[in-house]
Amino acid sequence: MIQLQEATTGLDQADAGTLIAQAQGDSTNGTWNVWSNRVPILPVHAVLLPPDSNGNSNILFFSGSGNDPTQTPNGGVVADYINQNFSAQIAAPVDANNNPLDLFCVGQLRLSNGNVLAAGGTYQYNNTVGNSSFYGLIDTFVFDRNTRQWTVVQPMAGGRWYPTLVTLGDARVLAVSGLTETGTLNVVPEIYSSANNSWTAFQATSQFALYAHLFLLQDGRVFYSGAYFDPNYGVYPRILTLSTDPFTETPLSGDFGGLQEPDSGNQAASVLLPPAQDQRVMIIGGGNPNNATARVNIVNLNANNPTYQPAAYLKNPRMHLSAVLLPDRTVFVCNGSKTSEQTDAANTAIPAEIYDPAADTWTQVATPNVQTRVYHSVALLLPDGRVVTAGGNPQRLNDCLSTNTLDQCTSGERPLSEELRVEVYSPPYLFRGTRPVIGSAPQTVTLGQTITIQTAQARNIQWVHLIRPMSTTHSLDTEQRLVDLPISSTTDSALNVTVTNNPNLAPPGWYMLFITDTNRIPSVASWVQLTAPASGQTNLIQDGGFENQTSSTLSGPWYNGGSGGGGIDYNVGKARTGNNNGWANNTTNTWSAINQQVSVQTNTNYTLTAYVRNSGNFGNNGYVGAFGNNTGSKYETTYGPSGDYSAGYMAVTVNFNSGNDNSMTIYIGFVATNGSGWVQIDDVSLT
Repeated sequence: MIQLQEATTGLDQADAGTLIAQAQGDSTNGTWNVWSNRVPILPVHAVLLPPDSNGNSNILFFSGSGNDPTQTPNGGVVADYINQNFSAQIAAPVDANNNPLDLFCVGQLRLSNGNVLAAGGTYQYNNTVGNSSFYGLIDTFVFDRNTRQWTVVQPMAGGRWYPTLVTLGDARVLAVSGLTETGTLNVVPEIYSSANNSWTAFQATSQFALYAHLFLLQDGRVFYSGAYFDPNYGVYPRILTLSTDPFTETPLSGDFGGLQEPDSGNQAASVLLPPAQDQRVMIIGGGNPNNATARVNIVNLNANNPTYQPAAYLKNPRMHLSAVLLPDRTVFVCNGSKTSEQTDAANTAIPAEIYDPAADTWTQVATPNVQTRVYHSVALLLPDGRVVTAGGNPQRLNDCLSTNTLDQCTSGERPLSEELRVEVYSPPYLFRGTRPVIGSAPQTVTLGQTITIQTAQARNIQWVHLIRPMSTTHSLDTEQRLVDLPISSTTDSALNVTVTNNPNLAPPGWYMLFITDTNRIPSVASWVQLTAPASGQTNLIQDGGFENQTSSTLSGPWYNGGSGGGGIDYNVGKARTGNNNGWANNTTNTWSAINQQVSVQTNTNYTLTAYVRNSGNFGNNGYVGAFGNNTGSKYETTYGPSGDYSAGYMAVTVNFNSGNDNSMTIYIGFVATNGSGWVQIDDVSLT
C-alpha cells in the first residue's frame, strides 16, 4: 500500500460542495448552461490541463491564426472552468527570426509531466501565392502549464498539417500523416522522445488520411479506426505493429474490416469504449464527404480475427461531432451537423445523445443552446463530471468575404465565421442523488500498485476508474480512455484497488480518479499522476498473485491455455501468499495450463518467475515459459515434483531476451503422464 494524501480535485470547497449536493437540474435530460464570458480566440484546439504548481486545473484553448489567413497567430488562452473566465492571450512560439509560428491545425497531446506537446501546424494557407494546398510546419512545441509559455523543441523530419499524435506506453509519441512543407501527404511516421528531445523517422506507411483516428492497444500495437478528415486515401481499419521498420499493417478481417459505410468517416468520432481493458473501439457518425450518417459500428480487438459489427445507430446523423467518455461508463455525443458545415436549425438543432455500451442503446438528452458547433468545435470532460463545449467555425474569413463585406465578417464577435460562446452540459447523473465523495486518495501512483481510497460510501461503490483527460480537435482525441481499477477489498470507509501494470493500457501521465456508486452516480474526480516503476522493477504480469479474482472461476487477464481445467483456489487457504492461487489439472496425457498475454519491449532481457506446487506424478513434464506472439520463439524451463503437499511452493525461473517480439504469451502448466495431475500456481512475475 502507499501512503494516503489529501485528494486534489481542482475545485475549492464551495464548488465541490455545490457539485456534491446538486440542488437543481433535469435528472432525465441533463442541463445546458452558457458561460457569461466569451473565449477571446476561436478554440480550435482544447486540452484539459492537470493541476499546475498552484494546484489549479484549467483548459488550454488555442488556434494559431484561427482559420483566418489575415490574423497574426496567437498562442491561445487558459480558461478557468470554475470561475468561467480567461487569461490574457498567450504569445505564439517564434522561429529563429522572432516571427510567430502558426499553431493552427497541429497535432497535440499531453506529455507524461502534464505539459502539452504540439507538432506541425500551418506554414502556408491554401489559395495563396498560387498553391492549392495547405503547407505544414516541421516544428514541434511544448506548452508549460506553469509558466504558460510555448517553447520550440526539436523539429520533425517533415512538415505536418492535420497530423495525428499518439502517446505510446513508454511515454514516446507517434506522429502519423499530415501535409508536408510542400503540400504533399506525409507518409513517413516519426516517434518523438521527450527524454532525449529527438525524433526518429521510419519507412513509409500506407497513405493514412489527415487526422487519422489512432488508438494505442494493450499489446503496444496501434489501431486505425477508419475515422479521418476528408479525403480518405483508400486506407481502411487496420492494426499497426511498431516493432518493425517499416511498420507492419494488418487490416481487419472482412471487406473494409467489416466497417459499414467505410467512406463516411469524414469528421466522424471514435472512442475506446470503457473500460479500456475490453479493447473495443466504436466509430460514430461522419460524412461522405458532406452528408452525415448515423452509422455506429464496434470492433472487439481482443477477438482472434477482429472485425467491425453493427451497433445501435445514432438517433440523428451528424458529422463534426464530439464524443466524450463519462464516469458512469457511457459515451456522450454532441456538436455537429447533418450536412457539412450548415448551421441552420434543420441541420444543427440536434439533441445531444448518450450511449450505454452495456445496453447498446442511445438516449436523446437536452439540446444545447448554442447550435453553431460544426467545423472546429470541441468538447471535453471536466473533473466535476460535466462536459464543456466550445468553438465552431462555419465559415473561414476568405469564404465569408466571397458573399459579405469585410465589416460584416469582422464586426462584433464575427458571428458569420466564429462561435466564441462556451457552454457546459451537466449530465443527468448529477441530479439523481447525493454523489459519493473521495475523502483521500494518493496523488502519485505507480503502475501495478495497490492503493487505498478513503470514502464514506465505500460499501456502495461499484466502479473505480482512471480517465485520461482529453486533448481534442477536429472530432479527434487519441488520449481519452477509461481504465478500470478492480476493487480487491472494501471496508465501511475505504476501498483497496489495483492499478494495471500495463503501460499500454494506462500510459504514464495524469489521470482523473473517479468512484461511481451502484446508482451509476460518480464522484468529483481526484487528480492522480501515474508513473512507471523504476527500471527493472516493473512486474508486467497482471494479477500475478490472483488476488483480483472474484470467484473460483478463472477470469481475465488469466485464461485456460490447455485441454484440461484451470481455475482459482478462492480464499480456501492454499495460496503461497494472500488469499488466492491459480491451478490447472488434467486426467489425460495432454497439455493443461493457465496463460496470460503480456506486452513487452523488443530486444529486452526479462526474468519470468512462477511459484508452483504439484501432484508430483508427471515427472519433469511441468513447464513455465514465454511464447513470442510475433516470431513464435519459445523460452521455457521444466519443473518436476515439488514433494508432498506440505513441502510448499517452489520457484521456477526463466531468463530470456524478447528479440523482435513485443507481445508474449506467458504459460504455467504440465502434461499429465500418469493419471490425474494438478499444479497450484502463485506469485507470477515478469520483470
